[in-house]
Amino acid sequence: MIKIPTRSDLGNYTERIELDGSVYIFEFRWNDRFEQWVMDISDEQETPLVSGVVLFVGFELLHGLVSESLPPGRFIVLHDTEDSYEMKEEDLGDTVNLYYEEAS
Repeated sequence: MIKIPTRSDLGNYTERIELDGSVYIFEFRWNDRFEQWVMDISDEQETPLVSGVVLFVGFELLHGLVSESLPPGRFIVLHDTEDSYEMKEEDLGDTVNLYYEEAS
């Protein structure tokens, strides 16, 4: 599993990450109203592939979404010690991390 670089010191930021041989652009943002982290994924040309994915601990994030454009593996958010955890803003990249399991 690949640990996706995340951080909580910025409320909105972008990362370029290579997964399964392709480059994707991830935008992470903290939603103050709902008090949750949200992720968007775009391709290398900045074409949006999926938007508004809530980062819930212990759930496969893109389960049920089928698209040849999306990364073919699985995304999951894990807490260091708990299977079910309500994430706070400062947890991302600290006690809570996003992982990608490659398709191959």
